[in-house]
Amino acid sequence: QEVTLEGLPSASTSGNAVSSIDENKIIPFLDLITYKELKTKDGKEKKPYIKIGLREYTPEEVYSFLIRKVKEDTEHYLQEEYGIDEPVTAATITVPADFNSNKRHGTMEAAKKAGIEKIELISEPTAACISYGIESESEPLIVVFDIGAGTTDVTLGQVVQIDGKPQFDQLHTK
Repeated sequence: QEVTLEGLPSASTSGNAVSSIDENKIIPFLDLITYKELKTKDGKEKKPYIKIGLREYTPEEVYSFLIRKVKEDTEHYLQEEYGIDEPVTAATITVPADFNSNKRHGTMEAAKKAGIEKIELISEPTAACISYGIESESEPLIVVFDIGAGTTDVTLGQVVQIDGKPQFDQLHTK
């Protein structure tokens, strides 16, 4: 049975990219969400569960709803703007640099539940390096400081030319 969050505001498209969901439209839904203590679902592994209405969800399930919504909005945008009527089946998803293997695995599982078949995960500071470095021909070495709410990550990268195309080489992330 497919689960949806009825009434959840849609993400919108603007320009040539899908924009994020407006936080002000989400606030009324927060009263429906409660976080439960760790509990055992399968007798082996303890996981947090999020209760929305009367149903409990794993974090991966909730994340899959968001990924599915972005996937659907992207498909709609591609159809409307470019006449491309194909499902989005591959995605590159950025994750915090300090995501451990369990969190990365959870992100991959959420993307699979949302219908994404080919998934690449890259750290957020690496994504910033790629974005900056691919467009910059004069800055072969790039340092990105990712200052978040609880961590500061630094990535050192280099843009190299391979077959006349700029490629990003991540040298170090800390």
